[in-house]
Amino acid sequence: FGPLGGTGGYDWHNGNVEPMPRHPEAKFITAKMFAPVTENGTILSYPPVHAHHVHMGVDGVQHWQDSHGDSVCTEELGGVACYLKEEREGYGLHLLEHDQIQLD
Repeated sequence: FGPLGGTGGYDWHNGNVEPMPRHPEAKFITAKMFAPVTENGTILSYPPVHAHHVHMGVDGVQHWQDSHGDSVCTEELGGVACYLKEEREGYGLHLLEHDQIQLD
């Protein structure tokens, strides 16, 4: 989703992706990462960008896929890698046709 560009200060971007894009054979979400990135894909921390929140609705319910700017860990604990959330081997969330992503 994107790109979204800003000039700094208090820029605010929001959007909604519905239905959520997926590979036609995909049946489960086993991992996810919502994070601000540069044009070349480098993940940004805060500062310089605060990702206020990204929510993913699965069957109309907000689940573990939520990401908040406060989800970034200190560098000692993983830094921007803390945006990544994944299920244990063999587990996942079932994908439905009306799943959506909302971001601010």
